[in-house]
Amino acid sequence: MGRAERLDKFTALLEAEFQISGDLPFAEYRDRPVEFIQNELGYSLTVEQRQICESLRDDRETNVQASHGCGKCLAKNDTIILSSGVEAPAQSLVGQWFETVTLIDGIVSPVKAFADWNMREPVYEVVTETGKRIVRNAQHPLFVAIKWSRDGAHPIVDVKEWQGVARLQQWLSSPPEYKPSKFMPDDWCVETERKHAVLCAMPIEVPVFGDVAMQEHEIKLLAYLIGDGGLSGASPVFSQQENKQLQEVREAAAKMGCILIQKNRYDYVIARPKGGSTYA
Repeated sequence: MGRAERLDKFTALLEAEFQISGDLPFAEYRDRPVEFIQNELGYSLTVEQRQICESLRDDRETNVQASHGCGKCLAKNDTIILSSGVEAPAQSLVGQWFETVTLIDGIVSPVKAFADWNMREPVYEVVTETGKRIVRNAQHPLFVAIKWSRDGAHPIVDVKEWQGVARLQQWLSSPPEYKPSKFMPDDWCVETERKHAVLCAMPIEVPVFGDVAMQEHEIKLLAYLIGDGGLSGASPVFSQQENKQLQEVREAAAKMGCILIQKNRYDYVIARPKGGSTYA
């Protein structure tokens, strides 16, 4: 892509993002990116932001380390929850703007985000005792704590703070020094050997919803598939003996333009007949 093409692409991005005119005097600001942002876009810059702009002008490569609050590294097969509630593989979003959710002043709020390839680096799989798993790089922050106990009794939680994933691995074998609280009971013996566990905070739920209410037959079919369904093949499979529940699934599927095709004694494929209308 030549310089003129890059300039045209940049102009189009500016018009879309900042709703400004394409008649801006770009040539006048060719070597003055700081002034362009301040004068034409109306933004004031910090010292660090000025340095970044000048590096973009002067250097072939500009490497800016992001803070913990503005970006996160994910493994390519990890999923990202979009503001619509859809879980999308991270690699499918590369090169795109999309809307996800984050906490703003303690409130779950939709925000714009952009995904791009970062680098090849070692990653860690964090697994909780309940089976929850995430894969993150060594610097990814998690809100963690240490739970101390004496023979499994009187657990005390301390060191509540943000720590990188690599630090969690260290804590599993070598926890930080135990510091008793001034509010500790007098009979708590500090010298007694203590057991420890690493705790990691995680959301119980992410309140993201669509804007269309589900109908009763859709809810029934979804609930039955969660309980006794299979989605590993080309079509959903529902497993049930001949009873009231199976009849309810037939009725719910019929309202969505589908039929149940029996595979064996208990398994039924949910499929749409050839030439059938598309459910909406």
